[in-house]
Amino acid sequence: LPCMESTEPWSGADPAAYCAAFVARCRGAVSATGLVGRLSRSTPGSDEQWVSGSMALAEEPGKRLAWVMGQEQLDAILGLSPREAMLAIGFSPDWINSRQLDGTRHRLVVFRAPDKLFGTTWEGIAEAVLAAYGQKVFEAVHAQLPHLKCTPYEEIDPGGSIKAVSELPVCEKIHHPGFMSADRFLAARADLRAVRAFLYHAVGCNYKFTGAGFTPSGHPEYLTLNLSLREVGGDVSVQVLSVGDENQHGSALSLQGQTGCTRRCPTVIRV
Repeated sequence: LPCMESTEPWSGADPAAYCAAFVARCRGAVSATGLVGRLSRSTPGSDEQWVSGSMALAEEPGKRLAWVMGQEQLDAILGLSPREAMLAIGFSPDWINSRQLDGTRHRLVVFRAPDKLFGTTWEGIAEAVLAAYGQKVFEAVHAQLPHLKCTPYEEIDPGGSIKAVSELPVCEKIHHPGFMSADRFLAARADLRAVRAFLYHAVGCNYKFTGAGFTPSGHPEYLTLNLSLREVGGDVSVQVLSVGDENQHGSALSLQGQTGCTRRCPTVIRV
């Protein structure tokens, strides 16, 4: 689709302009004022859903929440390659490498900040769980908050099995007996390990998550309800990214290397 400009009054930054600056690695070229963004993955065969706007922010089946970057983090990742940006916001190298092997594509999705964002302290996670999964799941998670705050991840998952399930391809992990979906969580004994597995698999709180409310690079991160691109409203800019051996090749969508600012217009979905 060609780029289209919104006719609605808007004092914040333009999602399409931000995506163009990210692809060209133009640090400081634009401001992300009023925007949020997400590095989303997509599976083969889903292009039509992305173009039509029917795709959810988080494509994985069963996801009811989606992680998004706020203005500070969006500003900070300008100038980085896609892989560097993913590492900066908390993706693990093993997960990124596994997704390269299973054919996953990555997309930068940028849109105007919704009215409701959840902070990512442990309390914020519980609030998001309440909004997305209801009272019963919330109560089970909330009961374990004191233990989650003081127990290192390695003590909860000493063998790394929770992490290992999460790093499987989506088509495998959602059917794995160790995958803690909301339904399995409600049927399980909601001890500390079950709660941590649910938060890892269903919500996305990986082994790096500490409940501090910030990414590893020190910027606030947020959760929002996992809406479709059309439900988000306003202009949504979606840019396909290449995440490969960037030490040799750079981002495949970067037009003039690390410092070039030649602009390519990303796909903008008018919803």
